[in-house]
Amino acid sequence: TLPFFVTFLLTFFVSIPIGIASGILFSLVTYLARTIRPEIEHLGRMDYTEHYRDMVQYKTAHTIPGVLILRIDESLYFANAQYLDNYLRNTLAESTDTEYLILVGDAMNWLDASALQILEDLVNDCDQVGVTVFFTQLNLKVWGRIRKIGFMERVGEHRFFHRTHQAVEATGALLDDELPI
Repeated sequence: TLPFFVTFLLTFFVSIPIGIASGILFSLVTYLARTIRPEIEHLGRMDYTEHYRDMVQYKTAHTIPGVLILRIDESLYFANAQYLDNYLRNTLAESTDTEYLILVGDAMNWLDASALQILEDLVNDCDQVGVTVFFTQLNLKVWGRIRKIGFMERVGEHRFFHRTHQAVEATGALLDDELPI
């Protein structure tokens, strides 16, 4: 609503072209400010269920040894892809016992070419240090785009899952049979 008021006030008090141009510019700056640092949540498993929730909000969610599950709560594009790359690399450097990185993308509505290149480089770099990257719960629009441009083939179709629990099961790190219920 703030861009609306900026547009309205400048149109009313200055001129129509300046008001509209200022409204567009203000909307763009607001969008960039909101999306340049996407929220990234660390997910944990809720008891013995197939549900994974934010570990800050849900204190009963627990980690799975060797598995880092992160949900990216924003579309990825040129303005925030580098931030994501830095965040993921720093997080992996801090958690030296991570063998699997699962990226949950249910909130991503779009991936541009720069974001896809950064993700591809991340997958390749992680493979070199023994960390396997999986992608899960991708939006249908994103799923179609990465399939269409060949991203899935370049990084390997075995990395993509429809549900987070399927990706976690693929790690082999679930100890449900060994843990007391």
